[in-house]
Amino acid sequence: MAVTKEILALSVEIGDALLRNGAEVYRVEDTVMHILEAYEIESYDVYVLSNGIFASANEDKDDACSMIRHVPLGSTHLGRIAALNQLSREICSHECSLIDAWNRLEECKTIPYGKKLTRLFFCGLGCSCFSYLFGGKVLDALIAFFIGVVLQLLLDSLKVHKSSKFI
Repeated sequence: MAVTKEILALSVEIGDALLRNGAEVYRVEDTVMHILEAYEIESYDVYVLSNGIFASANEDKDDACSMIRHVPLGSTHLGRIAALNQLSREICSHECSLIDAWNRLEECKTIPYGKKLTRLFFCGLGCSCFSYLFGGKVLDALIAFFIGVVLQLLLDSLKVHKSSKFI
């Protein structure tokens, strides 16, 4: 029972980390299922929502277990998503043991965000490029750059207060 529970916990934890960092729901579900298959879990059910993961394994056997995980919305961190995807690929190709996977998962979760000035610059650059792409003049793009910097500053301040980016 401990082995199935440990494998299910690992797969759900990786799915949780993916979802918290902005991965798409279908990719999270697919990743969790591939990890369970890689560790030879025969029967499982996985259902992922934008803010939750429901998973069960080996329902018809003695080592059956289930997990439900609430995943609050977080910010997007593509570096963590890429590292977690690489970890899941290594698990699926049997290059990573269960213990190593747990250690690597913790490393993936602690990948830092980019520096604040870098985030400010690229948010401004992205806004200015979209402005120019959609028919704006150079002056429009320049103004959009500064608006993008202000937007990133606003998003950073909302993150401190745990407010939703949707607002």
